Amino acid sequence: EQAQGQNAKDTAATTPTPPEPPTEFTIGGRTYELVPFLEESESYVSGYTMVGRAKELNANLGQEDAEWLLEHKNEIPKEWRSYYLTFPGTVWRDGNGDRHVPCLCWRGERWYLHFHWLSRDWSGRARLLRFRK
Repeated sequence: EQAQGQNAKDTAATTPTPPEPPTEFTIGGRTYELVPFLEESESYVSGYTMVGRAKELNANLGQEDAEWLLEHKNEIPKEWRSYYLTFPGTVWRDGNGDRHVPCLCWRGERWYLHFHWLSRDWSGRARLLRFRK
């Protein structure tokens, strides 16, 4: 499978991390919680560290979850548009052997499903999601 990626660190270098948005929302009876993965002293971590922390934080949703949210994109809080909503439960490998994870990104007027490289650094502009009980 081919995937296109973008370096989350490069984007964060030109755009400051926004203030914290509301941490949870409900769509179609599913309540999600927005989960940061950086520790207090960090400004970025490797993609592989982010995936490990997603598992530890029980915030390891995958591409099916991203696609479901994309179908309900009008219900995603506007405050979340400044973040990459990251779904490390699915990892794709492209023809070059590079690994990517699905992300929902706000671009211009709508949410898009993109695939970001795991081999790059990930900043505070990315967030994980988990189901809230």
